[in-house]
Amino acid sequence: MIPQVDYSSSDSAPLTHSYDYIVAGAGCAGLSLLWYMLDSPLQEARILLVDRDLSAQPKKTWCFWGDESLPFRHIADHSWNRMAVGFPNQWVEERLGQNVYHCVRSEVYHAHVMERIQAHPNVTLLTAEINELQDTADGARLKAGGQAYTAGHLFQSCFISPHDKAQPVHYPLRQHFGGWEVETAAPAFDPSVVTLMDFDTAQHGATVFYYLLPFTPTRALVEYTVFSPDPWDHARYDAAIHRYIREHTDAAYEIIRREYGVIPMEERPRHQRYGQHITSLGTVGGITKPTTGYTFQRVHQHTQQLVRTMLPDGRPDPVAISSPRYRFYDLLLLRILHEHPRWGRPIFQRLFAHNSIDRVLSFIGEDTHLGQDMRIFSQLPYGPFLRAIAPNLPLMPRVLFPEEPAVGTPRHSATPSDPTAAVAS
Repeated sequence: MIPQVDYSSSDSAPLTHSYDYIVAGAGCAGLSLLWYMLDSPLQEARILLVDRDLSAQPKKTWCFWGDESLPFRHIADHSWNRMAVGFPNQWVEERLGQNVYHCVRSEVYHAHVMERIQAHPNVTLLTAEINELQDTADGARLKAGGQAYTAGHLFQSCFISPHDKAQPVHYPLRQHFGGWEVETAAPAFDPSVVTLMDFDTAQHGATVFYYLLPFTPTRALVEYTVFSPDPWDHARYDAAIHRYIREHTDAAYEIIRREYGVIPMEERPRHQRYGQHITSLGTVGGITKPTTGYTFQRVHQHTQQLVRTMLPDGRPDPVAISSPRYRFYDLLLLRILHEHPRWGRPIFQRLFAHNSIDRVLSFIGEDTHLGQDMRIFSQLPYGPFLRAIAPNLPLMPRVLFPEEPAVGTPRHSATPSDPTAAVAS
């Protein structure tokens, strides 16, 4: 059990109003950036970390896969080297190779990073509502809790940039889900096998599947996931999860925790350059992979490389996470899932029928070479992908080769009063 600590400004360096860096948002992305900054020559910089809640609270589960070099693998709540996928009349279960699947709880990750932060008195912690970000001619300004704070550079995971908000969205797809962590009165789960996708359920004119993380024979996280433009009421996810549990066991069960979420899957690029002195991180910085929603591992890849760009002069440069090749694949699939959702389940079924689960994980993790990709696509229904190319031709320049927005004399700002600006950190 991780102790619940109330991290506030009184636990760190004395509060001032001027810093070298400000990190706005203490979610996965903001904490990841601080982790790598404090593990670099930048560790003596004056840094302010601010969020409306800096305490370690149970909120989310983050999953990722790969070999033993993965960061934070050692704090995983559970790891699996067997994985299953399911379809009507088909069940595939395999032992994984290099892509061991890990699950980290957000409260454990938070406590682990905060332990490093607390060892650096030059890092100030501020619990306050973030009211406004502003890019100025000589730095950045943050307003929080009715006070203003300045820095040479600001990193944020709270607001979509004004530039990105102004861009059109052609495929406003969302990955939305509900999840229950449950404890059953009798064994109901196999804790050695994680179910990545179980499509053996009604599709409801969308792409729908279950996701099962079994921690013990009696405890598991069951999620009901949907790819469609509009999120559903929580009661609809709840009813589906209850049905799925009843398919596994007749035993009584207790709901330990609930989680619900919405992840953007749109084709519109999100940029890291919010302004001349403000860099966007995480989902608002375009780090989430649009066709899967996976973010945790990509966040750490991004922030680690971002810190490396800062070492020469203290200023960050945008870091590309996906190559144009993978952006092209994502663009085609997003059109298919948005315009022709009936193809979702058949495409995934063919994908897993003709490739090992380990190979599929490498593919969606963007860790394959072009020859492997061509073999994968040769085994998929080619009609939907070919028909998706022509309509996407006008979108390809900005999606495949996104350019960071030019900035002149910066005066950009964002406030939570703009409902399209705020994004959970």
